[in-house]
Amino acid sequence: MNMPLISTPTDYKGLDRKSLKRQDEFTTQVRGFFDTLAHQWKLFLVAIAVLLCIG
Repeated sequence: MNMPLISTPTDYKGLDRKSLKRQDEFTTQVRGFFDTLAHQWKLFLVAIAVLLCIG
């Protein structure tokens, strides 16, 4: 007998909406982290260039 995993479409939509919201928050945090990382990486490259010029 084939039993559906989710009983009603409303349950599915509610679950989907919650997981999507969580996914958006996670994506925003990850994007912010990578923006910060990219900025730090540029500063790191500038510092190396300055050290090479001085040295």
